[in-house]
Amino acid sequence: MSSIDECIQNGSCKAIFYSQDGCPHCPELRDKLDGLGIDYEERKVTQEILDTLDRETVPFLQINDRITGQEVIIENDDVESIRRKIYEE
Repeated sequence: MSSIDECIQNGSCKAIFYSQDGCPHCPELRDKLDGLGIDYEERKVTQEILDTLDRETVPFLQINDRITGQEVIIENDDVESIRRKIYEE
């Protein structure tokens, strides 16, 4: 299990959910995160954020491990893979 998976489990991650008004997929990601019990902060995306994080579309999730400093960006399509990674035995 990677440190990102572990920090999601133990709560040492900071998860930021980037959304935008009128985004058709944002409620889906929000529901997935809530269903997985992942704590997150929701932020409205700006063009500056998209440029800085090299993203073109929303929604996406930025996860920062507060201990190791590791960071990952997870696209909406990959959120279900979080469940598999975190909860695989």
